[in-house]
Amino acid sequence: MPPAKHTSAEEQAFMDDLLTGLDDSFFTAIPSPDPSPVKRRSPSKRLPVTPKKFQRKSPKKSVLTSVEDVDMRVLMEGAEDWNWDDMEADFLTPEKRKAPSAQSPPGYMREPCTRCIVEAVVESNVGGRYEKHLAVKLDPGEERRTVILR
Repeated sequence: MPPAKHTSAEEQAFMDDLLTGLDDSFFTAIPSPDPSPVKRRSPSKRLPVTPKKFQRKSPKKSVLTSVEDVDMRVLMEGAEDWNWDDMEADFLTPEKRKAPSAQSPPGYMREPCTRCIVEAVVESNVGGRYEKHLAVKLDPGEERRTVILR
């Protein structure tokens, strides 16, 4: 729906009616916050503590290794068989496995069902329990039955 067209006289009359009762002090007023009561602070009961440098409780074990400890020939043994392109693979992402297809358990039988047309419904209260008696006609024939829902 297109917007309504108003004349400038109608718009001016609307604005004059909207701003009726407001004077210039409304537009020049500066809001001031409400003064709140001054709260006294109680002095801290904790004494200031100067932090101390961390000290180990047990001595640090020094581990010294030298270049002679590593035999480079043994370390590089078999390096000619390495697959250097294998490092380009994204080995951190696990392979996604397909979810196993849902299979019905052995011996499962679907409950038999019969389509029918409901002709009448009667509700009753028997011994504090509600029951519904349905008069139905079987769909692929003319056979009529009574179904009791408890």
